[in-house]
Formats: sequence, structure tokens, C-alpha cells
Amino acid sequence: FLIEEYIAHDGSKVDSDFQGVVESVKKLHEVRVTKEAKKIFKIDADENRKSRLYNQRLKSISSNKKGDIEKIFFEKEHVYNKYLSTVKKLLSGNSIIHHDPFPENFLHKNHWYLVDWQTSVIGSPMQDVAYLLMDFIYQFTLGRKLTEAEKVLILKTYFGKTADTVKLRREAEKLLPIYYIDLFLFLLYKNAELKKQNFPKPLQAFLQKRLTLAISIILKKEEILFWFGEMEK
Repeated sequence: FLIEEYIAHDGSKVDSDFQGVVESVKKLHEVRVTKEAKKIFKIDADENRKSRLYNQRLKSISSNKKGDIEKIFFEKEHVYNKYLSTVKKLLSGNSIIHHDPFPENFLHKNHWYLVDWQTSVIGSPMQDVAYLLMDFIYQFTLGRKLTEAEKVLILKTYFGKTADTVKLRREAEKLLPIYYIDLFLFLLYKNAELKKQNFPKPLQAFLQKRLTLAISIILKKEEILFWFGEMEK
């Protein structure tokens, strides 16, 4: 059910060549955005659209709004919206960004390919950089978090060896609270919606297995409160 099952590649994992992976993302960001590109790629969601999406997700889980985890998102909606206004400059840009550089979306055969372009938009390159620093995507696919050395390598490969990686990392990581809160709410939404779907049994089982894995890794009360706490600092 994953696209990589149908595309020839050598099975290399991203942690075998972070430099090559990051260079492929940087190459994408350097592509000139033409009039034709603007017809294909939408403009990324700004703070207002992200706020509306948050509200829509809340409605999808409203039947359990008093649940121990669910109620946090209703109580903290104002925190999310306030934080969006502080990072709105990082939500806009004029580059083509993949918006889902999940390790599974990098395939290697002689060089790295990016697949799964359904969420690609025109926006800020910093969003892809921040995504590459997100521990969860490696926990899900590699079974571990990034090391500090790997995070520095990602930043130095993208911005250059002489770049102030401490400052740039701080800037990129301002997006992580949004990414995590969006992820938590997405998992709750998907868990509710998947039960209503009438997919063929093999597909239903496949999707449920991935969803269950993601929930077991990250959807914990302490994690949710931590990232809302980061927004409130």
C-alpha cells in the first residue's frame, strides 16, 4: 500500500546518508517558482487557515471532547492560535516545499528521490528543514530519535558549514510545537474517522496498524502538555 513498494530503489535508509538527503531537499527549494508552478502548487496555509483546520479537527472529535486527552485540545485552542501569530513569518515563503519529508518518502537509486507529493505547496523552506529535525518521523520509521550530531549535520548541510547553526536551529524549531500539536490532533481525527470508513479489509488493517504505531509512540498526555507548554513560554 506504500508507493515505495512499486518503485525500484536500493532500500537505503536516510540515516545512512543524511547529507545526500538534505541536499536533495535543498535542491528542491532552489527550483525557480514559475507561473506554471503556481498553477500546480497551492500557497501554503497561513495562520488563519491553520486555525480553521484546528477547529475542524476539534469538531471531528467533539463526541469525545471530555476524554482525558481530547479535552486538552479544546482547552488549549486559544494557546495554539496565539502561538500561530508569533510564527506567521515562518509559515509563508516563495519556494516549492515538499511539506512531508518523511523518511519513507526518500528513495535511493544512484541518488535520492522524493516521492509522495500530495501535500507539496509554495511556502517557506524552513518548514521542510524543521520537519527534518522532528524526532517523531525517525521514531516511526527508524525506531529511534535523531542524535545531536545528526541534527547539526542536517543544519550544516542545508545552511553551510560556517552558518550559525545554533541560531538557525532555534528558528527552525519554533515550528515544532505546531507540527506536534497538528500531529496529535490529526491522529485523534484519523482514529475517529478510520472507524467510519468501509475500506477493503487488508487496507483497513494496514492503515490501522500504522495509526496504532504512531499513537503508541507519541500520543501521550505528557507529550501533548509539553508541546502546548512550549507554545506558552
